[in-house]
Amino acid sequence: MRIPRNCLAFASLVLFASTLPALSIDGSTFEELLADADFVGVVRCDVAGGIVAGYVVEETWAGTPNVGDHIRICDLPDTHENPLPYRLCGERLVVAARDEGPFSADIACPFPDEYSTPVVRRNLDTTYTLPWRQGVAELAGEQEGLDFGREFESLDRLRKKAQEFLLLSDDAREELVLKTRFRAAIDASVADATVDRAQKLKAMLANVEAAKGAKATVLKLLEIARADEDDGLWSSYNALEHGLAITLLTLGKVADLPYEGEERQYLMQKLLHRVVPTAYAAVTTEPEAEEPDHPTDAEFLAARNALAADPLDWQAFHSGAQLLARWQPLGFADWLCSWNPPGKSEEVRQAGVMELAYWFCSRLQGNRADCLKTLAAAERKELRVVAASYWMTFDEASARPVLTELAKLDDPYLAALAALPLARRGDKDALAVGLKVFGSDAKRNLPIALRDVLKKRYLILLSNSAATSGVAQPPDGRKLRYEKSPAAIEAWWVKVRGTISLNDPWLEELAKTGQD
Repeated sequence: MRIPRNCLAFASLVLFASTLPALSIDGSTFEELLADADFVGVVRCDVAGGIVAGYVVEETWAGTPNVGDHIRICDLPDTHENPLPYRLCGERLVVAARDEGPFSADIACPFPDEYSTPVVRRNLDTTYTLPWRQGVAELAGEQEGLDFGREFESLDRLRKKAQEFLLLSDDAREELVLKTRFRAAIDASVADATVDRAQKLKAMLANVEAAKGAKATVLKLLEIARADEDDGLWSSYNALEHGLAITLLTLGKVADLPYEGEERQYLMQKLLHRVVPTAYAAVTTEPEAEEPDHPTDAEFLAARNALAADPLDWQAFHSGAQLLARWQPLGFADWLCSWNPPGKSEEVRQAGVMELAYWFCSRLQGNRADCLKTLAAAERKELRVVAASYWMTFDEASARPVLTELAKLDDPYLAALAALPLARRGDKDALAVGLKVFGSDAKRNLPIALRDVLKKRYLILLSNSAATSGVAQPPDGRKLRYEKSPAAIEAWWVKVRGTISLNDPWLEELAKTGQD
């Protein structure tokens, strides 16, 4: 049985957090990825997508999907480094994914700074979710080795090791998870340790490695944590947090730990989930949020002052923007039209405007049409493009001519951004405008992150269109040298234009929830 991560994190935090040094280990071990997954196997992408894509199951090593089943997998975005992870039709992957319900990315209210990254919402029904930036290995013919928690020289080797682990008993799997994580923590510390400290760390590792079974391993980790409040405490915490750590209750070790009575009771209830799942639900169910009271005149004034402050205070800006966007959306739209964000360059300022515009447009409810029409008439071209794109989701007849004009802008990237909603609805002339995004970077007015996202969104459209039209897939820019990518994609388009029909299979589902 897999225990929810938030249960484990709480138990570990209560145990050790008060004295942990500021050190962390990136990534999960191979054993963790498998132990924490609801589905492990090989899949092939058959519906290209950003953040969420569709797949056909080719192999099932663990989990319920049968070979041939269609599933959706969510690849969690990284706001700054990879705001739109994407997959194209035909790509094959090894995955270790979790069943965490529908993906919901309610974009937090952004704060304009040099790291502003305009992102799009993708709240879609999903079957499984990958652990953040992990749990996936691409299968490509030219690839040498696979990184899946550790390096494997081939798919056959990875499959063999995964199946060996998955056939182990629950106790043996937990023992391996705990020990491999502890070893990773020790190795990270030994790397820059003094000779004496390195010897101490290696002795700790030897003691844990000598333990037989999950219970003995947990006992040894707790012993080390109590005996050494520096390396031992952190390394043991790291192992218990990332392992299952489900034997604490059965070992009777909770009662003698120095908790307040209320903390001890809460921890025991959480650990009971191992035996009685309803016990966990009883202590983790959160009450439904109450509708907030209508703000007072003083609160509205404070919110407007926060948006006009110089310099901006990020906490006041967040609360002010959220309040006005919720209660006075048309007034917020008017303010956004005249806002000149801070920034050392026009690119940074433009990123700040677009990031806030995407956030605002994706959550509009009341006065939706009026707000978008207001933004679509703004002086800033990027605001007009973002607003018209969202306008298109519910009033195509009115928004189409606006986007058609915006697709004629001199800036190739803003023109391509305006052309995208048209191309997604079958307009090949608009796609010709969009393909320019793969060309020269001479005019770098759009934020770099948004340019990359825009290229991905066009590749997704082209990939799905090729799949449904029965033509060859487009060349993927990430697998080509950058200077060859534009020519390769243009040549592909010339070859297939007469036979391909542009098709976005996500369009209807996204439009129902006001997503671009």
